[in-house]
Amino acid sequence: MPRDRKGSQLSFEVAPELLDRLRAHAATERRTVAALLRGWIEAGLAGALSDAAANPAEPAVIERLEALEAAVAQLQQQPIPVALAEPVKRQAVTPAPASLDRGNPDPSAGGATGITTAELAERTGTSRSAWNNWARDKKPGAVRHHQEAGSWRLVARVATEAGGPPRTLWEPA
Repeated sequence: MPRDRKGSQLSFEVAPELLDRLRAHAATERRTVAALLRGWIEAGLAGALSDAAANPAEPAVIERLEALEAAVAQLQQQPIPVALAEPVKRQAVTPAPASLDRGNPDPSAGGATGITTAELAERTGTSRSAWNNWARDKKPGAVRHHQEAGSWRLVARVATEAGGPPRTLWEPA
């Protein structure tokens, strides 16, 4: 919206350093120097600037600020206790019990024997995504040798009844 230019012009001299500070402040607020000064003049005439200049802070506020600064200084001098995390306990790797068999042991017939990646990760205390990422470009029969979880063979990728991506099945190698 264009400004009404029927007013009078005000001109005064300021030190070059002050003008540089005014320009920098106006730039940070994305305003012109003139708009910034008009706003300050209006605020000053409304009494908003004189109250702040006359009462910089109440004594209670200053005391609270000093107490906070002292507390922060004291905290900075104390060493920060570091709690050591307990090491993650890995579960022993055991072969899949017969109750986890997934139907027909012949993967080409639509069934396969083994445990899912989620069960493998839970049983070995490893990351499910790490097993899935490794198996992404592998064919059934490939064996992954894991330092902590042992060796596991990729049995098959089996579609689920609920749909979604096929589940990868594993067996101990």
